[in-house]
Amino acid sequence: MSSASASNTTIFVSSRKSPLAMAQTNAVISMLECRFPDLHFVVGQEDTMGDQVLDRHLSDLGTSTASGLFTKSLEEALLAKTAHFAVHSLKDMPTTLPAGLVLAAITKRESPEDAAILHPKHKAKGLTTLKQLPEKSVMGTSSLRREALIRSQFPSFEVKTLRGNIQTRLAKLDEGDEYDAIIVAACGFRRGGLGDRIDEILPMESFGYGVGQGSIGVECRADDEQTIAMLKTITDEKSAHLCKAERSLLYHLEGGCQIAMGVSTSLNQDTLTLNATVLSRDGKSSIYESISGPCSEADELGKSLAGRFWGNELARKVLGKTQEKRALTYGDAEAPGEAAAMSAAAAAESMSKKMEISDRVLQAFRAIGIVVADVPLVWYGMGKASFATASLGKSFVVYKCDKLTPVLVSPQLPKRIAALAVQPKKHLTFTACGRQIIVWKRVEQIKTLLGHKGAIQQLMTVGTILFSLDDARSIIMWDLDTMEIIDTLSFPVHFEPTTMLHPDTYLNKILVGSKQGSLQLWNVRKKQCVFEFTGWGSAVTALEQSPAVDVVSIGLADGRLMVHHLQLDRRVLDFRQDQQSGITAASFRTDAGASTTPLVVSGSRSGDIAVWNLQTKRLESVIANAHDGAVMSLQFLANEPLLLSAGTDNSIKLWIFDQINGGTARLLKSREGHRAPPTRIRYYGNNTLATMSDGADGTCCQILSAGQDRAFRVFHTAREQQSRELSQGPVLKKARSLNVRVEDLKLPPIVQFAAMETRARDWANVITCHENEIAAYVWRFEHRAIGKKVLRQFDPCNRVPSGSAEDLRRKKTQATSVTISSCGNYALVGSSGGAIFQYNMQSGEARGSFPVALTPKPKLISSLVLPGTDLSVLQVDEQDDTARDAHDGPVSAVAVDALNETLVSAGIDGKLKFWGLKKHELRHEINVDSPISQMELHRDSNLLCVACDDQILRLFDVMTYKLVRRFAGHSHGVTDMTFSSDARWLFSSSADASLRVWDIPTGKCVDWMRFQKPVTGLAVSPTGEFLATTHVGHVGIFLWANRSFFTEVFLDSEPTTPVLMDMPVALNEVDNSDHLGFGTERNPRVLVASADEARPESVVDTRGEESPGPLDASLITLSTAPRAFWQTLFNLELIKKRNKPIEPPKAPEHAPFFLQTARKDDVHPTFVPVAPKSKESVVNKEGDDDTMLENWGAQDDDAVWGDDDGEDLEEDAEVAAPSSRIVKSEGMVTSRCKLATLLAKSVQDDDYGDHAASRFAKVSAYMQSLSASAVDVEMSTLCMGAFDEEGKKLLACFLTFLREEMRTRRDFQVLQAYLNRFLKLHEELLVADPVLLAQADELGGVQQQQWQHLQKLLHNNLCLVQYLSKIQM
Repeated sequence: MSSASASNTTIFVSSRKSPLAMAQTNAVISMLECRFPDLHFVVGQEDTMGDQVLDRHLSDLGTSTASGLFTKSLEEALLAKTAHFAVHSLKDMPTTLPAGLVLAAITKRESPEDAAILHPKHKAKGLTTLKQLPEKSVMGTSSLRREALIRSQFPSFEVKTLRGNIQTRLAKLDEGDEYDAIIVAACGFRRGGLGDRIDEILPMESFGYGVGQGSIGVECRADDEQTIAMLKTITDEKSAHLCKAERSLLYHLEGGCQIAMGVSTSLNQDTLTLNATVLSRDGKSSIYESISGPCSEADELGKSLAGRFWGNELARKVLGKTQEKRALTYGDAEAPGEAAAMSAAAAAESMSKKMEISDRVLQAFRAIGIVVADVPLVWYGMGKASFATASLGKSFVVYKCDKLTPVLVSPQLPKRIAALAVQPKKHLTFTACGRQIIVWKRVEQIKTLLGHKGAIQQLMTVGTILFSLDDARSIIMWDLDTMEIIDTLSFPVHFEPTTMLHPDTYLNKILVGSKQGSLQLWNVRKKQCVFEFTGWGSAVTALEQSPAVDVVSIGLADGRLMVHHLQLDRRVLDFRQDQQSGITAASFRTDAGASTTPLVVSGSRSGDIAVWNLQTKRLESVIANAHDGAVMSLQFLANEPLLLSAGTDNSIKLWIFDQINGGTARLLKSREGHRAPPTRIRYYGNNTLATMSDGADGTCCQILSAGQDRAFRVFHTAREQQSRELSQGPVLKKARSLNVRVEDLKLPPIVQFAAMETRARDWANVITCHENEIAAYVWRFEHRAIGKKVLRQFDPCNRVPSGSAEDLRRKKTQATSVTISSCGNYALVGSSGGAIFQYNMQSGEARGSFPVALTPKPKLISSLVLPGTDLSVLQVDEQDDTARDAHDGPVSAVAVDALNETLVSAGIDGKLKFWGLKKHELRHEINVDSPISQMELHRDSNLLCVACDDQILRLFDVMTYKLVRRFAGHSHGVTDMTFSSDARWLFSSSADASLRVWDIPTGKCVDWMRFQKPVTGLAVSPTGEFLATTHVGHVGIFLWANRSFFTEVFLDSEPTTPVLMDMPVALNEVDNSDHLGFGTERNPRVLVASADEARPESVVDTRGEESPGPLDASLITLSTAPRAFWQTLFNLELIKKRNKPIEPPKAPEHAPFFLQTARKDDVHPTFVPVAPKSKESVVNKEGDDDTMLENWGAQDDDAVWGDDDGEDLEEDAEVAAPSSRIVKSEGMVTSRCKLATLLAKSVQDDDYGDHAASRFAKVSAYMQSLSASAVDVEMSTLCMGAFDEEGKKLLACFLTFLREEMRTRRDFQVLQAYLNRFLKLHEELLVADPVLLAQADELGGVQQQQWQHLQKLLHNNLCLVQYLSKIQM
């Protein structure tokens, strides 16, 4: 987002959504509009944590949570550069602002006093003041100051917390009897137009007011000088001096929402007087102080007055026993002490409970591209396998080191992980978050350890003891059996510990390194420092145990690596890696090769890994640019020549030392992702006839991603090991030769890209344009590399003077948007000058422009002109006719339709232009009256969506050039949008951190989600099963499953509030039952919620009942069953073939005696109870024919499939004994499926006379509740072959079921799928049996009739649509 300037007339403002906040924002905008009439202001509304957490007092949320309650979301928009400035109530602003933000303006202060509003029942009695209210009256307030003052001046009153905006508070007062009066800020009610509700103005002499109350604060970025200059014009100097003194006092008292303090400030000429009263929460203690001085020293006056309070013993008791500063802003800062940590944890837990992993349409599925965070990983071995536990930010992952595959992923935590530790024997993992240690049993959180006063920096396990080091110069020891604190080691001010290590064989000893450079060896049992090493004058950054006893390696901040003997206190070796960057990690080689080539490796902040030979005491080799950021971890695998490294560049790599000299490593495996957040993503593939399938071949599982780290990557959503970066040429080799970073040689970040699969095997098929780069570049996806051709309008070898006309013309050709034609032959590149240039993808040659006048006309070749042709006619200059058709400004987006007939371009001039692709002529132009920032074309439907700066999405028909839909609802600029594969839904994201799903046929919003960070990119999979998103501040890509594919989705009403969504985490890629020895672990947060859980309360459960018929007898309706339940029936043979195991299954080593079975429909199969017969009828007679029960499988569902064990039989009832499986018996029951039972029962019920209410309703409902494979099994078991006469009767029943259901004109597509599968399974039986064949012919006639009727309806609708589209609007 650019700064406010004369050339940029649109200013984006961030504000809370409440009416009062909007009134304050509008007041600021009105002041600015009077001074800058040419500016256009657009307001983006945000929900803050203070608006969401309304069930607790502000002071109950802890310092870190309460400070910034009403400002955090707005400040995030500023930092994300989606807003120029944010408007706050000054009293809500923390005294310490986030880095990079400033308080640019303070408006003129309104009267800041408090006011009382009485309940209508009291005003009806003539009561108008608080003193007139009866005893035990209940006061409502959200301020700790007001609560203390009420308790002090009205001891008989009760005080209750009242949160919400002014309308909410009034409603709670008026509509119930919970409150007798509420205390509010008078200025807020006046701004909100509710000043007439004020009953009493409370005197400032006794009540005072809050710091900054009555003024509006305007916040912006510190580097936005033009916005700061603009905002200074509305600053009121007098109010600024008063508020500056008050905020200085609050800052030096370490206050916020946790201090009950009232102030009153006045300015007499140049003399400023600041009065303040600090109260205890119960109102029993109060301290008053006052100070006066020149207004130019407002900061010093506040600081001096705070010093007076700290000098007062009673004030210190009220304020707290510590004078240590607290950070009064949001983030990781917390109030000192365990109580504050617990309150902050409770607040975080409350917010996490409100966050969901699924909503109406989407459900969190998995995250890809997140490999490792900037926390050292922990390596450990279990048997012959090696594992590494790494942080993913707010969750942790366990990698199996041989293939770097994740075998365990934890759920997310409220905060980022700062340190990790593992105890493999007990399957325990310890994560440090702020001042807390969370204990995990695999992925189950079992305990939270509290006790630290500072942020934890390192964790270490030794036996059954856990050591935790914090930044408050203390180490706490925990007993892992009881999870209790054993003891605490405290260090003096001159020794700030940075890292710790347990030296091998040193019983009860730990070695601690410090920021000052010295080291101390501690006996943890006696809590004594045994010995202190003087160090080498540089901070200790890394400690590592060597294979030799008593010898450790010590990494220093000045780039030196020291190998030191602890017992002798003697330096063994001294290596220097890099003076510019310190040592971050070290490791010793332990395999057999160490005996011939003993090595130690060290990593630095520059990303290099140095390999040192301990025998020759020299540098063996350097792995230059091993990581693009600092190396956070190095670990030689035990007894293997493999080195595991992890860096801050979101990558983990495995190096192998297999060279002859033994000191040189090569990359064996790696797992990498974006180093900086991706900004644009699109699915690749599945856009040609050759690849348009159901996605089973994996062509639709690839995502192209462009990031701020200058990388262009492809991610595989199913097999993440296939993810990789597209090569930009030999940049690594060049970087090493030029001694520069690889990133410096890469192309600038990608702005837009496009891909087309059509000619992927012939030439380049991907095109990109970049920031501040004139040319566009082509890539060949098949080679995963950049192409040789560069698309530009001039030869860079022909240099021109800077500032010349030719130089300006060249700059106007800078690529701003790109697309590829449907045939894959041409690239279309939009430029900053308003023209679109066409290139040949194979040769890279220019092929004209849109309009044609902006490129030189090709020279005529006289030999190719027919004799007698007038050359002057062919050489007519058309510049005057077409040059005016170009966009007036940069082209923001271009697109080509599926038939290669129309090119559509959009510009920031607010115009849509439709061009003929063959003749380059302008066919039509639409002015939308707002700059267009995004454009997306769905080629199959010819629907074009554009997003403008007015936050409105407009949908156009490319064929008719008409506006067909208009979607409004976003409160900030649209960041991206994409269509679903069938063009039914439109997904759009905004800088207000929201994502909306629009239903195109109805024109309504069917889903509304909100995230903690704004969405920057969207992509829908070609099959429509998944939506991919990228977010500000996240390096990964997050996948969301489309719930309509596996459950019923109810979209009967528009959402009124957004659902706050939690981010998905990475998934296990292998079954970890064999790897971690504790059973198979279920991936967290991927459990599919049942349809009942997602069903709105207003929707009545009608399962088991007949589904409603068509709205009209002439209509045909489709089933609401998920597509996954019936669509794959058409390709079931292919799926079975692909899923066929390569080798026969192996018996498990330890199989249990009994394995439980579970059916999807929760049915408990039992034998059909046989009716008792007389003894004579039970006896078998020789020569009797085999008989079978006539009523097999035709009994009630509950009897056949229930849990009835015969308890209801009378005591004297005789139960038939079970018959032998060999001896023929009349009591034998044929084993049939539930479908057979339902069919038999439905055929026997002849009470149905109306075909609109089919007698097979239960059969249809049961079939649609089954998966495709279950339907196949049910159909297959209906008949066992030609010998099965009863089975043939069931086939006839099924044909009857299909015929009657088709006549009802319901569930049309599902019945077609069932018929298709039924014919494939029983084709031979149907042909061989005349009765069944006749029924099949009759069914075919009904089906043909229904298809003809459907075709007629479609033709009627198509004709109507075509007629309406031609009507002139």
